[in-house]
Amino acid sequence: ILETNLKKQGLLALTFDNPDDYNKIKPSDRISLIDLKSFAPDKKIECHVKHLNGETETIKLNHTFNEAQIEWFKAGSALNAMRT
Repeated sequence: ILETNLKKQGLLALTFDNPDDYNKIKPSDRISLIDLKSFAPDKKIECHVKHLNGETETIKLNHTFNEAQIEWFKAGSALNAMRT
């Protein structure tokens, strides 16, 4: 229920494909989610992590969104999607 509530609010609920990637991210890092325009069910999301030293790492993120929930995300929330 909690995950669905986050999705309804337009939040992108993600998990690490490799749990060890969690330890790669530091408070000073810059995070970029790549190609959200092609966000689709069962497709991993690519994340670039840029460290303070300029080094960049790429990690994969998982999601459990279906088509309707993706539309909620694109609209900003389920309520916004229902308004259109």
